[in-house]
Amino acid sequence: MDRKTTRIITYLLIIGIGVFLGGSKGYSQACDSNTPSFIVDLSNNPDSAWISADTNRAGFCCGVTGNVRCVEFFVTLSPDAEAIIFDIWSGAVPGGALFYQIDCGPPSQVGDPLCLSGVGPHRITFCKPGGNTNEYTIISVPKPSAGPDIAVNDGCSGSLIANGFNVPTISWTSIFPGLIGDYNSFLSCAFACDSVTTTADAFAPPFVDYQVCGTPIGGCDTLLIVCDTMRVYFNTELTSQISPIVPTLCLGDTSVTLTANGIGGTPPYSWLWSTGDTTQSVNVNTGTYWVLVGDTSYPSCPPATDTVVVTSFTSAITADAGTDQTVCINNDSIQLSGTITAASGGVWSGGSGVFLPDSTNLNATYIPDSTEISGGSVTLMLTTTGNGSCPADTDAVTISIISFTLTVSKNKGTKCGECKGDIHIELTGGATPYDTVSVTPQQLDEDFFWSG
Repeated sequence: MDRKTTRIITYLLIIGIGVFLGGSKGYSQACDSNTPSFIVDLSNNPDSAWISADTNRAGFCCGVTGNVRCVEFFVTLSPDAEAIIFDIWSGAVPGGALFYQIDCGPPSQVGDPLCLSGVGPHRITFCKPGGNTNEYTIISVPKPSAGPDIAVNDGCSGSLIANGFNVPTISWTSIFPGLIGDYNSFLSCAFACDSVTTTADAFAPPFVDYQVCGTPIGGCDTLLIVCDTMRVYFNTELTSQISPIVPTLCLGDTSVTLTANGIGGTPPYSWLWSTGDTTQSVNVNTGTYWVLVGDTSYPSCPPATDTVVVTSFTSAITADAGTDQTVCINNDSIQLSGTITAASGGVWSGGSGVFLPDSTNLNATYIPDSTEISGGSVTLMLTTTGNGSCPADTDAVTISIISFTLTVSKNKGTKCGECKGDIHIELTGGATPYDTVSVTPQQLDEDFFWSG
């Protein structure tokens, strides 16, 4: 019989004596009021650990008596945990065999995993002769699993995590899309790693399913090898843009609204402005402002940033296309004369002809096309540009294109000796009122007059 077996038998004998002395309740008997007691909450993380304060054992648990002293712990686990490991963290280790009990049940070796069913709370008791001062640790052993699923943006990296496996037995491989192992090149490690880095690039598919396999730490599974799968989503690079792109306070405004927009990446987005605000939109005055836009890939991927400068107008934005014009049909070009106030420029539009040198010249020359000439008019629009985020102003000028015909008919006198004749003038087109021009008879026709 080896020493370990002897220690177990001795420990069982102590417990048996306690049951005999304590009556038929034995294992189910609670600890007395002198026993140090701790509440241990490991429910938020199946892969977590707890360490007690320095503690002297005292009191009795589970029916033990004599010089045995105990300490108890009430442990609540995560639904994703399958076992615990109870051990002595620091202080003088008591001599002899070291065992603990769950709910005064069969003894378990200190330092070995113990499979548990349910989240608890589970009552752990540790009893040994003497009153050593010790710190105790309780480790939650997770069920073998991979995950959670992650999203990785182009140019960034993310971590694939495996819990509850014996690390030397772990293997990773892609299983979809494509053939098994087609996308292992995106992994930093394929064997004996419980944390693996994957890096996205432009050639990555929309997602890849990776499988991790290995033997479980807790040993609570009936299968020798356990596998789980997690999905990695590969997304485009995260960028940000503040709108309006050129924010401006119009005349009379006291603030302008800036809105941060996330583009690509892995929504939902979060925002942090240089003003300290964390909303998508902020109201600001003139000045320089920046925003950080983050997504669910943070912190593996940095946030995107954008900056704008808010300016203001001190006068109203106006456009003046000039006064309406009337030109003769034989004029092959029309001189425009536009004026802009506050805005940085203007642009002509509305005609089907040609602006020379171009439509952004306020004093451009306009050459109407044949349709406009035959139609007799064209209306051109001058619209302000460089308005920032303020509304543009527009003005119109109408150009009338007219023809003008003058017909003069003359008749000489019919009576002998008369020096008189008739002149008939007919005007067609043009624009009234007409101007008059005096001419001499010689200018009309020198042989119109005669003597006789």
